[in-house]
Amino acid sequence: MNDAIRDFINLACYIDTPLDIAMARRILRNAEEQTMHDLQSNLQNYLIRGRAAYLEMEKTVKASSDIIIQGDLVTDLIVDRIIEELRKSAV
Repeated sequence: MNDAIRDFINLACYIDTPLDIAMARRILRNAEEQTMHDLQSNLQNYLIRGRAAYLEMEKTVKASSDIIIQGDLVTDLIVDRIIEELRKSAV
């Protein structure tokens, strides 16, 4: 999607994560560092801008990716799948 770096990318992976899972993971990832005000602010930002950005990526970035990986898998399986695809593309 970015013409300035297109020639430097050999393989584009899109991790297709349902929006509810992506939001839950983000909240959990930042839970210890955030105040309730921070959490409310992040959720408000998601509703105003973030959700639209995720949906736009589903239409544009996902469509132009070489590989789509199921994002509701556990992290280790996602990483394994990416490594497997990188090895295939290196051959």
